[in-house]
Amino acid sequence: MSFERRLADEWMFDEVDLEANNAGRLSDAQRQGFARIARDNRRRSRRSAITVAVVFGLAGIGVAAAIASPAGGGGGTTAGAVALVLFAWMGLIVAWAAGRNRRTRTMFEQANLRTLESELRAVNPTSSGTWTAVFGPVKFELDGIRAGVLCAGRTYRVHYLESGRERLLITLEPIDRAAG
Repeated sequence: MSFERRLADEWMFDEVDLEANNAGRLSDAQRQGFARIARDNRRRSRRSAITVAVVFGLAGIGVAAAIASPAGGGGGTTAGAVALVLFAWMGLIVAWAAGRNRRTRTMFEQANLRTLESELRAVNPTSSGTWTAVFGPVKFELDGIRAGVLCAGRTYRVHYLESGRERLLITLEPIDRAAG
């Protein structure tokens, strides 16, 4: 085991977590933490969906009422069309967010631990402001600080959760002796 404190600090794991992951299992702290995240995610996603539906619904009604008023042109058909478009847009946003939350929650509920040993091929910024780290065939999205502690060309043992398209890097260690 080649535990590196700077990696552990950035990904918030300790020697016990890494040792358990190297043995092909999650540590007790990881299992409990992932179960808590899944529970909290379920609770927050319901609350968020309700909040978004109410906010967009009120906005749609307000816009429709403003368009239908004599000052807004009085076009009832136009008001209805605008409201319909706003409600459809709201539905798409809610469906997208709910799907993403469901996939993330499923990843934490299933806690399918995967391990990969590979050279870090690339650490590249994306157009969305995140970074992508490519270990063999697997890509991970990272923030810029985490990307900065990795060394392209260095070989790592990477432990991650995976569920469908969702992947979350949870522990990693260099398995070569290259300078970091």
